[in-house]
Amino acid sequence: MDAAKCFYQWPIHLADRQHMAVTSPRRQEVFQIVIMGYCNSVAFVQRQMVSILRDFAGWCRAYVDGVFTTSPTCDDHLNHLHTLLARLEEFGIKLEPRKSYIAFPSIHFLGQRVDAFGMTTRDERIKAITNLQFPKTLKHLETYLGMTGTVLHYIRGYAAKIEPLQQPKTLLLRNSPVKGHSRRSFSVRTLAEQPSAAERRAFDELQAEFADSPWLTHHDSQRQLYVDLDASKEAGFGAMVFHVNPTHVHDISKPPAANAIQPVLFLSRDLSAAERNYWPTELEVACLVWVLRKIRHMVQAAPPHLPVVIYTDHSSTTPIAQSSPLRSVASDRLNLRLVRASQYIQQYRLRVFHRPGATNQVVDALSRLPTKQHEAGQSDDLDALLAVRFVLKQNRALSVQCTFLKTSKTE
Repeated sequence: MDAAKCFYQWPIHLADRQHMAVTSPRRQEVFQIVIMGYCNSVAFVQRQMVSILRDFAGWCRAYVDGVFTTSPTCDDHLNHLHTLLARLEEFGIKLEPRKSYIAFPSIHFLGQRVDAFGMTTRDERIKAITNLQFPKTLKHLETYLGMTGTVLHYIRGYAAKIEPLQQPKTLLLRNSPVKGHSRRSFSVRTLAEQPSAAERRAFDELQAEFADSPWLTHHDSQRQLYVDLDASKEAGFGAMVFHVNPTHVHDISKPPAANAIQPVLFLSRDLSAAERNYWPTELEVACLVWVLRKIRHMVQAAPPHLPVVIYTDHSSTTPIAQSSPLRSVASDRLNLRLVRASQYIQQYRLRVFHRPGATNQVVDALSRLPTKQHEAGQSDDLDALLAVRFVLKQNRALSVQCTFLKTSKTE
């Protein structure tokens, strides 16, 4: 449901109306209601809607002027609507009938298509993205990055895949005006250079991802939640939050089969300048902390008998998450960064398991290959993969067999 002219339904206190004054050809005028475009209007309306609907948080959400309600059955839906409409009437909030959809099995909300099975992006948006050609100007490049950024949660390792396209944008913006008409004109006039092989490959990979119509499953707090971590200096932080098909039986200490995974959310980002100096253990633990902050509401919603399961390919992360090595090391020799991370992790109910890097996705193995910018050294012995061999299974899934090569001193 959508509130009709929602911003104009909130009167401003008489003592505060002086802050909403504008100068017109007639004289200085003062608004008596909240206006769209004011710096605090959106935050104010969102705060009011959340406060009004706080008692219905289990089945109702509000995003500014949009109200979203879900129910397991039709009878429950009618009861929820009766309660919700009574509360909105109590506060005098009027609805727009043409933008309200009641008892629909599937709807479009905030650019997403949502139904009982999960959610995906709208077909129109996917078609618009897949029809785009490689950006030729700075304006086109910014548009493409903005459009794909709205659906980044559907793409595994989005930050690593988009990085080759972020770099030319950064270079083109070095001499750009900050804002205004000159900034817009600069973005239209500035031509992008001939794309490199890496840029073209990144563009083609993203286009292929969108062509597959990515789909996400709804998070269910009553089901076991899993998180698969991956961190590397080349690919940054990445994680997949997922459920497992209820009919699939597997050893919880090992990742489930690929065809049993039901993705809930994909997370990824580039490393900061300071994080690029982390050694592998610090990097993997920092990735875990970042992911926990992102999905804190999901982790805290998990029942006590279903702690969140974390899979990591770095064996040192498991004891640090349990703070076991921190109790056996002298205080003057502790890594304070890991101590703080361990203290943060301890507030959550987690089960952290190590899984060999060979069982990870193909993108993980590729992200760990040494590059010219990052040469493998002694500090990277745990993570350096010097050879990767792909084996095609009968179930059409790709697995990675990693071979660690040791250099003989006599050679």
